[in-house]
Amino acid sequence: MTMRALLATVILSLLIGALPAAGETPNEVCALDSLRLVSPASLDITLSTTGRFGAQISWPAIDDAASTCAVPLDTAGLGFLVSLDGAYKDEFDRELLCTSLFGGEVGSGTENSVLISWSNLNQSVTGRILGEINLSNNGGVLAMGEDGAWAQVNGGLPPFLSKVDVIALAEAPSSPGTLLAALSDRLNRGLWYKPGPGSDWRRLASEIFQDGSLNDSGITALVFAPDDAQTFVVGTSKSGVYLTRDGGQSFTLQQTQFTSESGWSLRRVTDLVWNRPEALYVAISSLGLYVSADRGTSYSNLETLRVPQNFPTGGGTTPPTINRVVDQGGRLLVAVNTFGLYTSDDGGVSWNWSWDELLDPGAVPISVTDLAVDPADPQRIMAGTTDKGLWWTGNAGRVWNRVGASVAWPDPATRPAIRSLVLDVARGIYLATADGFGVLTCARDDTVWTESGLAQPANRSLTRLFGTSLAGVRYWLATYGGGIYVPGTPLRLTDTIRKAQTDLAYQDLDFGLTVSFGAGTVADSTSFSLLAQDFQGYAVWRSEGTDPDAMQLIGFYDKSNPESCIEGYCGDTSYNIQPNCYAEKRAACFDFGDPQTVKFFDDTIYEGFDYYYAVTTFDYGNIATASPTSLTAERLYSTRFQDDALSLFGGPGNRQRFFVAQPAADAVDGPEIFAYPNPLRQAAGFSGSEGEKVTFKNLPPGSRVQVFTLDGDQVADLGPESQIDNLMPWVTRNAHGDLLASDVYIYKVEMPAREDFYGKVVIIR
Repeated sequence: MTMRALLATVILSLLIGALPAAGETPNEVCALDSLRLVSPASLDITLSTTGRFGAQISWPAIDDAASTCAVPLDTAGLGFLVSLDGAYKDEFDRELLCTSLFGGEVGSGTENSVLISWSNLNQSVTGRILGEINLSNNGGVLAMGEDGAWAQVNGGLPPFLSKVDVIALAEAPSSPGTLLAALSDRLNRGLWYKPGPGSDWRRLASEIFQDGSLNDSGITALVFAPDDAQTFVVGTSKSGVYLTRDGGQSFTLQQTQFTSESGWSLRRVTDLVWNRPEALYVAISSLGLYVSADRGTSYSNLETLRVPQNFPTGGGTTPPTINRVVDQGGRLLVAVNTFGLYTSDDGGVSWNWSWDELLDPGAVPISVTDLAVDPADPQRIMAGTTDKGLWWTGNAGRVWNRVGASVAWPDPATRPAIRSLVLDVARGIYLATADGFGVLTCARDDTVWTESGLAQPANRSLTRLFGTSLAGVRYWLATYGGGIYVPGTPLRLTDTIRKAQTDLAYQDLDFGLTVSFGAGTVADSTSFSLLAQDFQGYAVWRSEGTDPDAMQLIGFYDKSNPESCIEGYCGDTSYNIQPNCYAEKRAACFDFGDPQTVKFFDDTIYEGFDYYYAVTTFDYGNIATASPTSLTAERLYSTRFQDDALSLFGGPGNRQRFFVAQPAADAVDGPEIFAYPNPLRQAAGFSGSEGEKVTFKNLPPGSRVQVFTLDGDQVADLGPESQIDNLMPWVTRNAHGDLLASDVYIYKVEMPAREDFYGKVVIIR
């Protein structure tokens, strides 16, 4: 059985009694690598007489919903539902292989990471496209309620991110519940704003804070003005500081306020602190610490804050890399890389180094990440470090004590980084976040830290924790590496592309599809596929007026392998013919310049001839894993005309008659009138009317043609009603239907605005 016969049997068996709307392919048929083809609804045919002479055939581009299909494959026994929706927009058949190496529950809030990685097959032909979807729901922004339980606050955040990394999080002191967040998932994912309790997150200024690779400028720090939720500052790597005073409707970039030198590609805003209206602090790597007393209009460099350049051997000094700034109303504490802690009691005029552990040249340098200072006893300070755990001092840093075995660190020699450190005065506890742990706690009057005492969040990669005065909420917590997928949520497949691993040409490919996953269990080493098909291209057909059904293929455009021996567009006045080209499919005669309309130019026509045109789509079946240059599958076509035996798909088609004739000549002046073929010979001339038909050409409007024998007997009287544009056809038969004899005939053309014109026609039988 041929492919066409087999497919016909399958399609008919699936569609009997439930024939879908035109062009809709049932999932069962799509899964069998087949597509229900549909022809363009109508054709518009015009004659081109300026430039290259020919017929311009145009038709509306077929809607994606009518000409594509998409379906999950190999989903039996998965344990969860996979659904595709939408109209596939790409022009090539694609099959995406989806895998999950490790299992878990879809939408689970437990500590897991159910990642569905996908890649397109046949990358050598259709390019490299990779994507990833995190199906867990254990990340994003968390809030702890008064009952000690954690809840996600992710409404409006993009659920498609492969890793929901909250890089920075801030709350407006004057408007509790108004939040800012910076997102990433290995790529920068912009600035997000939550207007208040009960509101969803929405993205701000995507044209400024764009998606991009980690090599691009990204957000590093956020802070609100203490007295105005409409004013906030965004710190970045490589770009400086952005300030808004209208809630993010507009931003002002600030760089020269800090330095007139270039080199911002190497600079990073490491912290922003704005506790008092008159004191906005900005820490910038390689530049140091700045303060603004006029709400971000101008800045002063606290240039006396310096660290040794070549400790402990001596040398000059340099601005430190600052991790955290604590402002206690003019008393400043600054946590820095390598040198621990610096303090100032005079607003930054002078500084004291407050980490005597480093006075021993043999000591290992310590980088402090965050600080918590007891307001009732400012000499009592807790400090978190990058790899040395937690420390405390009771005498403002003259002696430091490291927390010992109270927390069971996996490696006592190398502790995980302390991401944030908070003192909750009202509850009398310190809180800290560390990689791989939940929230650590310690009583305010103690130094023993423990991982118990609070309900732990599911995600154990925690970035920033801070308290809030919002009713019903104790703390906000930013997480790292989790997912926020809720079962059943549709995701734009395009959004899940991993751009850094995808060929540049396909990084923004619009599939036009959404994918969703139902609740259930993902097993280890799970795999399935997503198949999307589009028709392969267009075919243009033509027949002559005497035999409309005898249509011949005159134009063929394969979207994945267009072939033509013409360089340029065949409708132009000039083009180049490629030498030694033997794959002529006239692809260069197709014009896709208008996304709504497709055009084809046929320059192999002759005036006075009658033609029929039809346009179909064609397909080979699924070729997602095949090379388009080596296809051997039989082509399937949509319908050209009613009861077309070539097609399996039925329908009326779009075949249309077209008589080739230029516009009528000018009423007064115009080219010379003549008749052709002249002489008229037996078995020659117009196809289907060989030896019978003569056409008079270059007639002005309203012409009448009379034909006489040499004896003056009239044999034809053709009125204006017989005129077609500038032509007048004459079938050389008498009133009885007999062919006129061989002879010379005189014709007279009467025209409203010209003198009569006379000519001769010779008939040779």
